[in-house]
Amino acid sequence: MKNFQILTLILVLSLSACSGQSLVTTSDDASNNVSETELSLSLAGVHHPHKVNGEYLTGIDQDDHSKIITTNLGYEVTLTTAMLYWNQVRLYSDGTVTECTEEQEETHTTDAWQNIIEADFTSQSFATVSLSNSMYCSYELTLGSDDEAGLMVQGTWSLGSQSGTIDWEIMESFVASRNFKAKEDGETVDHALHYVSESSQSVTFGQMYTKWFDDIDFAVDGQALAQDQLVTNIQNTVHQHLGSVDHAH
Repeated sequence: MKNFQILTLILVLSLSACSGQSLVTTSDDASNNVSETELSLSLAGVHHPHKVNGEYLTGIDQDDHSKIITTNLGYEVTLTTAMLYWNQVRLYSDGTVTECTEEQEETHTTDAWQNIIEADFTSQSFATVSLSNSMYCSYELTLGSDDEAGLMVQGTWSLGSQSGTIDWEIMESFVASRNFKAKEDGETVDHALHYVSESSQSVTFGQMYTKWFDDIDFAVDGQALAQDQLVTNIQNTVHQHLGSVDHAH
């Protein structure tokens, strides 16, 4: 498995709440001219439950070896292994807001594993990359791998008297694309990640693992269908963070 490292983080793609500013943590240095300074972006990741009525779901039975969650279909899933490979991130300069006009893109390898069984809200540093542009409006995350198992899930499921095991290794990459966001007047809006006087920023991406198994009918669905739904759920719930890592989007 590629460097089983679960690095320490600042995938502070944790949407830095701001009003009128880009949703990223910045290191300001007014004396720097971004056109002449090497720009860098720190990428990190974090996992956590989803929100219910604006608050994070609580009462999840978990320890260093497992997590127990209940799906929207009522299944109880006990996860003992949940590993996700972060393959690469592609940054785009074009987008939906006025300042996003250039059609440029660049790709950076992240090459990092995320262990969902680790404690919630524990940030993992994925990579720090050098950038060629000073503004990016959207991103595309490539998760998993086409070369080896890039998503591994093990555990059990139960519903009433029915139960079964989960032992899935998915050898297929998949993507999730989003616009960069920011908080403006209490609203989440599309907002470019841009460099003005600072030379470094950070972004944190979140995974809501408590939604990973929604809409999977374990007692009925075959493994292939269930795995497809798992991938779809991950694609739909990965997100950029706004503000601190314990106050996710």
